[in-house]
Amino acid sequence: MTFPALTKFRFAMMLAAAAGALAAIAHGNPYVNKGELKITQTGTHRERPVNADVTQARLELFYGLTDDLGIGIEGEQQRVGGDTFGYRQTSLTVRYQLNEPEDWWWVAALQLRLSREDGPSRPIKGRGSLLLQNDSHGMRHRVFLNVGRDAGANRSADADLSARIWSRYKLTRWFEPGVEWVGEFGEAREVGPVSDSRQYLGPVFSGTIPVLTRMTGHGWEYELGCLYGLTDRSDDSSLRWKLEMKVQF
Repeated sequence: MTFPALTKFRFAMMLAAAAGALAAIAHGNPYVNKGELKITQTGTHRERPVNADVTQARLELFYGLTDDLGIGIEGEQQRVGGDTFGYRQTSLTVRYQLNEPEDWWWVAALQLRLSREDGPSRPIKGRGSLLLQNDSHGMRHRVFLNVGRDAGANRSADADLSARIWSRYKLTRWFEPGVEWVGEFGEAREVGPVSDSRQYLGPVFSGTIPVLTRMTGHGWEYELGCLYGLTDRSDDSSLRWKLEMKVQF
């Protein structure tokens, strides 16, 4: 398995410009304490009512400006079915840790996203999220709460809501079995009965890949999951996989 070549000139130039700007900020800022480059490829196969395969490739550069504040730039390409990879979106994300890591701690994020999928007007989408996390007693727990809204001329009338919750048991570094729930509720003002939302639940397995880590000197992680629809509006099932390489500096 190989990562697709990111050959779009515009895509590459946008990433290069953003990365250069972030590097310049980091070079002149004495509070930078962490840099991370992530290359991620994900895939999703959905069963009925629509049988579709979607593959995405992402490149993210992140800098920790202080102990609590970080900023990142991300570019993404996507392939649907047998099509070739094409530019999908570029995102700028600011993350802030709200409290000191204890039993549970909060991380807030604000994301501005320029997406090709939004037509000629290509509005900027704003998304805010809260992450509640806990790592203790051999378990890892995450709660993601997301609110998104268009900011362009054709912006939507209301924000869309979604959530994700997962728990995993740290059996070994290379194998963590767990369970995950995902909920997509649509626009906030139109949230209705549970049956009107899209909700999924199923097993997820993740971990590191020691062989690739030793060969490359960088961290490699994988994730495999099978989520089943819980409501009439949900897909029957969804198979998911992720392969990610992390370079820290």
